[in-house]
Amino acid sequence: MRPASEIGGSPVIGLDLDNTLVGYDELLCELAVSEGYLPPTPPGSPGLGKRALRDRLRAKGDQGEQEWRRLQALVYGTHMPRARLMPGVDRFLARVAALRATGAAFTLYVVSHKTRVANNYSDGADFHQAALAFLEAQGFFAPGTGLEPGRVFFAPTREAKVARIAALGCTHFVDDLEETFAEPSFPRGVTRILYDPAGDAAAQEGVRRLGSWDEIAETLLAGLEDAAPPDFGALAGAAPASCERIYGGRNSRVYRVRVESGREYAGKHYHQHKDDPRDRLGAEWRALSLLSARPDLAPFVARPVARDASRGMALYTFLDGVQASLTPASGADMDACLDFLCGLRRLARELPEAKAAEIPAASEACFSLAALAANLRKRLDALQTVPEDACLGRELAEYLSGALTPFMAESLARAKDLLGDPSRELPWALRTLSPSDFGLHNALRGPAGLCFVDFEYFGWDDPAKTLCDFVLHPAMNLPGELRRRFASGFLERFGREDSGLRGRAGAVYPLYGIKWCLILLNEFLRGADARRRFAAGSACVDDDLARRGAQLSKARLMLEQARIFDATDGMR
Repeated sequence: MRPASEIGGSPVIGLDLDNTLVGYDELLCELAVSEGYLPPTPPGSPGLGKRALRDRLRAKGDQGEQEWRRLQALVYGTHMPRARLMPGVDRFLARVAALRATGAAFTLYVVSHKTRVANNYSDGADFHQAALAFLEAQGFFAPGTGLEPGRVFFAPTREAKVARIAALGCTHFVDDLEETFAEPSFPRGVTRILYDPAGDAAAQEGVRRLGSWDEIAETLLAGLEDAAPPDFGALAGAAPASCERIYGGRNSRVYRVRVESGREYAGKHYHQHKDDPRDRLGAEWRALSLLSARPDLAPFVARPVARDASRGMALYTFLDGVQASLTPASGADMDACLDFLCGLRRLARELPEAKAAEIPAASEACFSLAALAANLRKRLDALQTVPEDACLGRELAEYLSGALTPFMAESLARAKDLLGDPSRELPWALRTLSPSDFGLHNALRGPAGLCFVDFEYFGWDDPAKTLCDFVLHPAMNLPGELRRRFASGFLERFGREDSGLRGRAGAVYPLYGIKWCLILLNEFLRGADARRRFAAGSACVDDDLARRGAQLSKARLMLEQARIFDATDGMR
């Protein structure tokens, strides 16, 4: 046992066990049926949650209370191997292991309110041993996690549990029960995180409610990850002489890794999030493996060197240059982008059928008007849930209902008239390979010209989407003459094989403009804290006001661009 004072004030993270790390809902329902306490659930019907099951049994009086206690004894003992980890706990453990590999200083404990045997019913099972065996089977004690049986503590009462949290010097504690944090003796100064996946817990002052383990992992570990770069030594085959972070976004961080020999690499550490489970490492590795083997594409991209999928890490050759979007774009830039995209189109045509089938669709690829319409409606529906009394919520609602929604209905009707059957998909022969998020914002300007980075969303796409996204992308904000140069060049070169491209691009251009409006407004949906402030109708802070106001202004300008810029200008 090492209090925080003994480890230099580094974080000491405590985790509750039952219904926080481990879930029992499905198991409890199965046992309730097999023990004859409830009738079988009809096929296709959702099972009861733990609280709903408890309440249904207790409604039967004393008999139901005894049945509930017996079920708990069974799941915590004999049937514990059938329990499951809460969603996202496995990803949390993977991030913990990756952090351990960097030498990051933090301590992890499990502290559970759990007696050794049931108070009212027992079949001889030892709850403590059953829990430890479950944790071991789930990899909690694997090398790299920093956990071991000696760091798992069981307390017979809630008061004893809180006393243990204090004795361990926890700086953070995660629990699913509000009662734990409401204990008068709960130590002050501890960051209190309530795991609330149902979103129905009562608000408590000083308690942060989070709905998923991905959010908990980000809250607990992101700062440690920022401070300590991952260890790329095994991938590089030598201990790095230096590891400098050069870029970090929500989904990945990029480092400049130097080894003693003087060789440099780009090291990338990928993260996953509950709202976006895509395999970014796999997509980027597959893309760069394909592209770097092609003489016409290799000068534009980095070459894969080594990867460790279990740790979400990869090493690539280092591309020297500065972000291309930091300097004014030129006609030569447009031509270089076109050359690269045409190279991808040639690769798409020449891939063997089996190899082509291994490549998934690009991020948010839409091969029919119906798919594009569904994507827009899903984004719009999410924004329409923002209450009007939220920070700038009324302004958002007025913009959506008064400007965007009518234009979207008009644009969809026009596209249907031009394209016909909305469900008809673009034939495979007309699809191309695309980075999806392509442009000068994901390019480096180096001694040899432009090269391109970020292939996490790489896959099959409609060339019309590639064209529209490029000329609309707010990160580039291209002047009109460069948009026309790119558009005319794209249509001239791609249109040789796709006679319908010009009409298709003109039809969907305003719809992709609307999509960019909705993407810009994601600021209104970001983060559990923001959503809770919206739901509570709290007054917005200055930072919220500035960020959301800026994005709303950009969305208004984007909508005007979708209205005014002639999608066929320069495309004839």
